[in-house]
Amino acid sequence: MLVQSVRCSHRACMIEVLMKLQPVSLCSLISIVSLGSGLGCGDDSSGSGAGTSAGGAGGAATSTTTSTSGGGGDGGMGGDGGMGGDGGMGGDGGMGGAGGMGGAGGMGGDGGMGGAGGMGGAGPSAFLDISFDDASVPYQLQGFGGAEDATIVVDPSDSTNMVARVVKSANAALWAGVTVSTAPNFSIPALPLSASATKMSVRVWSPDVGIPVRLKVEDASDPTHSCETEATTTVGSAWETLEFDFANESPGTAPLNVSYTFSRVSIFFNYGVTGSMAGAKTHYFDNVKF
Repeated sequence: MLVQSVRCSHRACMIEVLMKLQPVSLCSLISIVSLGSGLGCGDDSSGSGAGTSAGGAGGAATSTTTSTSGGGGDGGMGGDGGMGGDGGMGGDGGMGGAGGMGGAGGMGGDGGMGGAGGMGGAGPSAFLDISFDDASVPYQLQGFGGAEDATIVVDPSDSTNMVARVVKSANAALWAGVTVSTAPNFSIPALPLSASATKMSVRVWSPDVGIPVRLKVEDASDPTHSCETEATTTVGSAWETLEFDFANESPGTAPLNVSYTFSRVSIFFNYGVTGSMAGAKTHYFDNVKF
């Protein structure tokens, strides 16, 4: 094929002479001419390069080859000076793949529910009256000094009531007594003694009137921390309630120190008198209260 082209200074002037014209496509002819004229034969004239971006804006349309896979939109506008402005002679612009649907935004996990606040450990038990009637309470009696015969029995004057019985033997020491407890180590929950709360009471039964009954409180972990006080029976062979004020400590004993922990209590009937002096005696007590 022999083709002679004449370059024209105006873009509208194109072909002057064609000699021995061989069958050739119009697009190829235009491509030949465009070498000298700047005319373009774009593939859909939709951006430079063969099908690079989907639906790209038409650029200068300098592509020199046709493609059926371009990513341009249908019938892109031809570049400047393109032949026929109906989208050039190129094959139909390949349909750009449908934009991939973005995955649905993952649903954020539900905010984890914070664990329930832990219940704080139970504080120390409060002191409760010692009545010997509650089957769920582990009452204990520990006799000493000749008063080892100490046990919980039915009240001799009230069959519906339980009380503590203490036998001070004929050979008992003057300090014979019994410790009453509801917790390990012969202890009780700490007594809430303070400068303004210094009294306790005990219901007692004794065969004799006018005998001293001593009550002692101490720290179950440190027996040197103690306080003792006394009250005197006013009736014989009958129940009465005696009051014990630790602000009035017994002579020769330590005064009340409210900074101490008092977690043990003991009772002494006819304190200061030996069993050989008084003979064997049976006493009862109940309702140790703060």
